[in-house]
Amino acid sequence: MLVFIPLAVLALRSRQARSLAVALTPLGLLGYWGWLRWSGRISVVEAYRLHQGMTMVSPWRGLAETLRLIVTGHDALLALKLGMVILVAVVSLRGDARTQARNPVRLEDRAFALAVILQMLMYTGRPLLGAVRYVLMIYPVFLIWGAYAERWKGKQLAFYVTALGFLNLVWMWAFLSWSLVL
Repeated sequence: MLVFIPLAVLALRSRQARSLAVALTPLGLLGYWGWLRWSGRISVVEAYRLHQGMTMVSPWRGLAETLRLIVTGHDALLALKLGMVILVAVVSLRGDARTQARNPVRLEDRAFALAVILQMLMYTGRPLLGAVRYVLMIYPVFLIWGAYAERWKGKQLAFYVTALGFLNLVWMWAFLSWSLVL
């Protein structure tokens, strides 16, 4: 439902009559909720609570729960995931004044990035469960990083690719060794 906001921004900017179809977006969600209730099925929120152990909350409560688990539970993996989400949020929402002239990130792209980040923070129980794969949806950050990479020289690019490749191998080795499971 949060993705409705960037869609509405796109529709308002287009100033075309056919873009009014975006106003129908909430009807799909309401229709789905109605069908679930009418057919006797449980809601998506209830399914997450029962089967995943995750309760839907406001994003600031989810962030507070994440910080509490990092501080009290010394959860290093959760801290890494939160750090990654914060880095992607700062880069995609702020951007860089130098890259804005060549590769502008539009308002609706930033609104989409914010919607995805807020959605990640709306669950407790096992917060930021799918953060690594959800961050891949935040495409504005990749546009900005691509603009940074255009300015890199050959040796600098080779260093970054090698360093990130090494970190990827270490992460894969840790996963295969199950050392990430405490």
